[in-house]
Amino acid sequence: MKDFSKNSSKNLSWIYPSISILVPAFNEEKNLQGTLERIIKALNVTVEDFEIIICNDGSTDNTRIVADQLAKDHEFVKVIHNSTNMGLGYCYQLGIEIAEKQLFIYIPGDNTWPYRSLLELFGNIGKADIITSYSSNPQVRTRVRRIVSKGYTNVLNILSGYRMHYYNGLTIYPTDFLKKISIKTTGFGFQAETLLRALTAGYSVTEVALPIDERTSGKSKAVNIKNIISVVQTIFRILNFLHFQKRTSNPKNHSKIRNESKKVVPVSSTVLVEEQGLGFSNEQDSNTNRDIPSNKKQLRVVITGASSGIGSALLDALTSDGHIVFACARRENLLNSLTRDKENAFGWQCDVSDEQQVQNFIAEIEKKTPYIDAVINCAGSFGAIGPLKLTRSEEWLNTLQVNLYGTYLMCKYTIPLLSDSSSPQIINLAGGGAFSPFPNYSAYAISKTGVVRLTECLAMELASDGIMVNAIAPGFVITNIHDSTLEAGEKLAGKLQYHRTREMIENGGVPLSNVINCIRYLLLGELFGLTGKTISANFDPWQSDAFKDNIRDITRSDLYSLRRVNLVNLQDGTLKKQLDKKWSNYGTTL
Repeated sequence: MKDFSKNSSKNLSWIYPSISILVPAFNEEKNLQGTLERIIKALNVTVEDFEIIICNDGSTDNTRIVADQLAKDHEFVKVIHNSTNMGLGYCYQLGIEIAEKQLFIYIPGDNTWPYRSLLELFGNIGKADIITSYSSNPQVRTRVRRIVSKGYTNVLNILSGYRMHYYNGLTIYPTDFLKKISIKTTGFGFQAETLLRALTAGYSVTEVALPIDERTSGKSKAVNIKNIISVVQTIFRILNFLHFQKRTSNPKNHSKIRNESKKVVPVSSTVLVEEQGLGFSNEQDSNTNRDIPSNKKQLRVVITGASSGIGSALLDALTSDGHIVFACARRENLLNSLTRDKENAFGWQCDVSDEQQVQNFIAEIEKKTPYIDAVINCAGSFGAIGPLKLTRSEEWLNTLQVNLYGTYLMCKYTIPLLSDSSSPQIINLAGGGAFSPFPNYSAYAISKTGVVRLTECLAMELASDGIMVNAIAPGFVITNIHDSTLEAGEKLAGKLQYHRTREMIENGGVPLSNVINCIRYLLLGELFGLTGKTISANFDPWQSDAFKDNIRDITRSDLYSLRRVNLVNLQDGTLKKQLDKKWSNYGTTL
């Protein structure tokens, strides 16, 4: 059992990281201001707390004057002046020394990284310990530089055993890590040394493909004799570090590299199959046979839609576990029949789409307890079924009011009670159509998509209060919700969904126990720290040690979330090849 404390909000504080941006500049009087304009514009819409450190590395032009003026114009800008040119690695270490934020990155002052790329990079903050990048349009660089970069990367990959796209890209690190390590290289090769030290120390990494711009002024200073010597020295130093020093990480570190360009969220029937709970195999069915840890702590749980289906099953399971359950449903008589023989269950009639009724329900709970530990929103229905042009507008809207607005109301009015719990959670039920189209069930699909996005928004909003918010995709559990599909018939439900429903009912659907056990796992704190995710009770490995050991990285990633698929995330194929070049050069200016 996890140790929940009143300070549990600290465990989620990394959701809002701050960042220090180092901008080294050597003779960049014409590019420095443009660089900062792009950086500031991108930061203003992605990060709440940041600082910018300009390091004027012994420039002989007017870079000093431009840097000092930028510091006067912006209170978050600091300036370091080197009397002579000391090199990029030296500036990097100076920046680390005075950095005051949680994360750190250097961005060259040559104005070659467009706003679009910076926006994409900063938008990935928090999805792994380290965010690194590589160019999606390397053709804008000189042929010599491309050859040198490719050769350098290949050598490092061979020596290290990793398969990185690039070692010298823009990279965001935890500042604490950078302050603790000792980087020997002061020249150009420091970037590779830093990244490899992080990888071998076991930090999780995400690679992001970003387009770059051609220089607007001056020549590139990357390929010169001094930097080439630095690179050669770095290779020998890394060879010594990797093969003659004791590695500080688990050999399985390699599995922690998550390549953004290869991460695929296909819009296909596969997604729908997972949402509907189809194709359930014996291997997944074995989840039901696993032991669920016991919890001696008695929780106080609110369940909506508790008169039937999953809500009713949860009411029975959680009261049997010894928890106190406060339940509500529209069908009072049925709910009373489920609670009257249970000393630790209390039921009230409540239509969750009626704000006054929700407030009255919460008022009744407050008479019995000063706080609650969890809210489980089960109330919902398929509602309006049929092609959009055939649906009744009032019924269509009512589906959203119950499924989405009802979830909103219950979350809104229970947050104060959750805030006094030592282990507060909100668990919402998602459903078919939340992650892929669900034709003829548009109201239901839209409402459940809204529930998923509401879950993600609340997870961010309530992180500082230590309240975890997740959704569960139950799959095709056999409950009376599916009666409406059979009543609608093929004409309204659609031939595929109608026959799928009949077949699943005949075969018994997916085990309800998977949903119950998944929610138990969340309530018991076995997945403490997980928030903002939609977990499939039947398909996701939520009971595995690997899942529990990587909860922080899972929470920070796009895994189990509602996200747009960008071209860089698309599977390799003809479409990607045809569009990739256009995308790389489209909209890259400020």
